Amino acid sequence: MIQLNLRKKALYLILPIVLSSCIGTKSTAASSGQNDVIIHQLRVELEEIKHHIHTTVMQMNVLTNKMVNSEDTMFELKQRELITQKQTLKSNTEQLARLEKKVDELIENEKKQVAISETLEDEIKVHSRALHQNKKKLHEIEKQAIALKTHAQEISE
Repeated sequence: MIQLNLRKKALYLILPIVLSSCIGTKSTAASSGQNDVIIHQLRVELEEIKHHIHTTVMQMNVLTNKMVNSEDTMFELKQRELITQKQTLKSNTEQLARLEKKVDELIENEKKQVAISETLEDEIKVHSRALHQNKKKLHEIEKQAIALKTHAQEISE
């Protein structure tokens, strides 16, 4: 839009100059007055163009600064996010290592408990056999005691 306006104004500046040079040079007072008016109009339009160019340059500088600031801000945000992600990854990795260590400890404890249980089962079996044998012996001793008692009663009678 600004370029289109600049082209129109440049056309308005150049067109009268070209036309005046094509018509030829008349040294009359009327053409001199017209030339003065045209020159004055050209100077006013030239000042307007200079003003528009200056305004456009200022706007471009402002936009450039905003763009640079946006890029800097975006870069800073990306850096912060990267740092946060690295810290999170490190924390998660450390937590995972601690959990793996605890799992390994639990597995070792389970193995120990299984070994203790197996040992206890074996001891229970041994004691159970011994108890069973002792019951048998006790039962035999009771039979012998009854037999002796019966025999003693028979003798005493």
